[in-house]
Amino acid sequence: SLKAQYNRQKDHEISLIDHLARDYLSRSKAIREKTVVIAHANEDRVLVNHAIRSGLKVLGEIESEGITVQRLQRVPLAQVDLRDAESYHPKQILKFGKTYWTVQTVEAGVICLLDSTGEKKLFTPKQHHGPLPEIYQNVSTELSVGDQVRLTQSDKSRGWIANTIFRVECQEEGLITLKALKKGDASTLVLDSKNLQDQHIDYAYSVTGYGVQGA
Repeated sequence: SLKAQYNRQKDHEISLIDHLARDYLSRSKAIREKTVVIAHANEDRVLVNHAIRSGLKVLGEIESEGITVQRLQRVPLAQVDLRDAESYHPKQILKFGKTYWTVQTVEAGVICLLDSTGEKKLFTPKQHHGPLPEIYQNVSTELSVGDQVRLTQSDKSRGWIANTIFRVECQEEGLITLKALKKGDASTLVLDSKNLQDQHIDYAYSVTGYGVQGA
């Protein structure tokens, strides 16, 4: 039956993910720091990251208890879709240049936005002149001391380069201290987990083909 075929396919995918995680964990720490698992889809990447982190906790290489932070995950859309108001949904984060706005409502092709200061503005994608925004969604993510993370977006003003990999050194009162794994990269970063511009991070264990291209 189709249901049985679907279940067999899912079991195969889970088995493959477990195999990838075990292969990653079987390598030395030095080799793991140079290894990234490429996943075909974001759903697979999430499962691979979870399996690897579970193994690293067992090995004692990352702390078993972490803190939950928000990170920004890009919603990849074509330019034609960015012109369509139906592509926008409440609680999404829109980035215009260096400014961030949260979608409040979407009605009749007009989007009501709110920034961190409480200022509101209206955005009509179909009639907008100038560059269209990048769309992000908030994702709750556990970070533990020892975790490997990567920057998902460059920030030239701060000298940050997308896909630079760091290790979480410490976490205190919402501030996350990261140390670069590779010599020559910006050695230490301190992120404010409440600041949207500091939420362009993700686990560095597995990425999709799209994600590894950087931003």
